[in-house]
Amino acid sequence: MAHPKADVVRGVIEAVGKRDFETVAAMIATGAVYHVSGHGPVAGVYRGRDEVMGFARKQTALTNDTLEITEIHDIIASDDHVVAMLRLRAQKDNHVFDWGRVIVYHVDGEQITEAWIVDGDQAGLDRFLST
Repeated sequence: MAHPKADVVRGVIEAVGKRDFETVAAMIATGAVYHVSGHGPVAGVYRGRDEVMGFARKQTALTNDTLEITEIHDIIASDDHVVAMLRLRAQKDNHVFDWGRVIVYHVDGEQITEAWIVDGDQAGLDRFLST
């Protein structure tokens, strides 16, 4: 039986995969904070639901709407944290970029309150999103 907080994170990830941003927004707390690693165009700290959703839309736009979650490798949960290990892929022109991503979440009830996003090939992703 999955931890209830893992179910919340799985729901958010699946909604992102379907580009169901209405469902995603409902699962993000109004005061949520997302920390996005790197030095590229989406790196930074996003405060509040509107900024977090702006990050999601910007990342999708920068990948020419080709961003896809190809694998949910694992979701591990405790009462304090949920960790999701993912594989993602996007394409621009003839260049396909495939990478691993780890996201550490804080979940309160049915909503994400904070997340730290770390990409496996950060420099490569920064270059890919910047072109």
